[in-house]
Amino acid sequence: MSIVRRFPQTDKLSYDPISDTAILLGDFIGATPVVGVRKAELSSGAILLNELQAFEEVVINGNCIVKGGVSSPRITIVTSGATPTIILGDIYGPSSEKREAASLLRVQGDGEAFIQGTIISDRIEFSGRVTVVGDIFALQELKIEGPALVMGRVMVGSEDSPGRAYISRSTIYQLFATGEVVLGEGVTLVSPVAVVKGGRILWRDSSGSEKLFSEAETSSVRVFSFPCLFCPKVRNPLLCEKYLDGECDAFESLRSYDYSSVKEKNMSVLSWMWRASPSIVAQNLLAKRMFTITRSLYNPRVDTGSRKINEIAHTEYPSYIIQEALTRFREAAGTYAEVVKKTLTDLLEDYYKKNNKEYIRCPKCGVPNPVDAKICIYCGEALGGKTA
Repeated sequence: MSIVRRFPQTDKLSYDPISDTAILLGDFIGATPVVGVRKAELSSGAILLNELQAFEEVVINGNCIVKGGVSSPRITIVTSGATPTIILGDIYGPSSEKREAASLLRVQGDGEAFIQGTIISDRIEFSGRVTVVGDIFALQELKIEGPALVMGRVMVGSEDSPGRAYISRSTIYQLFATGEVVLGEGVTLVSPVAVVKGGRILWRDSSGSEKLFSEAETSSVRVFSFPCLFCPKVRNPLLCEKYLDGECDAFESLRSYDYSSVKEKNMSVLSWMWRASPSIVAQNLLAKRMFTITRSLYNPRVDTGSRKINEIAHTEYPSYIIQEALTRFREAAGTYAEVVKKTLTDLLEDYYKKNNKEYIRCPKCGVPNPVDAKICIYCGEALGGKTA
């Protein structure tokens, strides 16, 4: 039987027809799909501007750029050094009902990975610095030990197959799961909602002990809101190094009392929606704006000669995307805060006047408050204004 050579042997692509393995060497630059092989590997420095697919395994090493989808039952991204590995496309691991045949995406190493697209796999493991601009679907198991930033929704498990998630040292947009979720130290929610169906939300402390989130004294999830957005002490407040290192407590957070169990629906919920605060309304509007803005940054152009992405050096591209998003967030923040403040002021004034009730204005923000209020319901300032 003759062996079919799927790829020509060149000085930039090595193909082994016996093992059906294609290796894109470090100086490889190509726009032809690499698909239909048992195994595909990108050596450090390779650039592929098309689809990458293998029947058994894909390995992407450090300092690589892939613009296109990546698909395989087993995908490993190995990062190293100061140069990021960049994937501009969706990552897909075909699902299997058998746990031993589950697809796996693993990101590991001492460098940085930047993924701009949707991720779907049975099992997903992040054990290094990762930024994902897109949603994550872990059909069976998710483990994120970070530091990781996920500007998208994280979903774990399904009705037919409950999953399990462990997340620490990570910032994510929202979290939804069927099964069980364990949160560790250093977790941030942008839109502060975590919902688990058919299971519980647990807290794992620094000693490794796990308790129900509502029963753990140290349980805390940072909420990325206005104080963090405008913090001058760090360059990337979304993934705040001071918070991850335990050096900051100047943030809003979800605590044990924000956890609730809805027994009739078999759901556990971690959220601050029950708190009646105008600042929460503004923060929720801001979170939705963040979601929209990050999606608008998709489909960048790649210049293979200069290794630039949208005219930005690929080494700076992950940082550029985050800073661009933060700039747009900050531009929108003031508008949202003013809209909430004006709406609240108008509603309260109308209520007090219709019911012939006296009120005082906050000397700081001007929002009407009951005459016996000790602090402003909008900004928390101690009150001392005159009756209007």
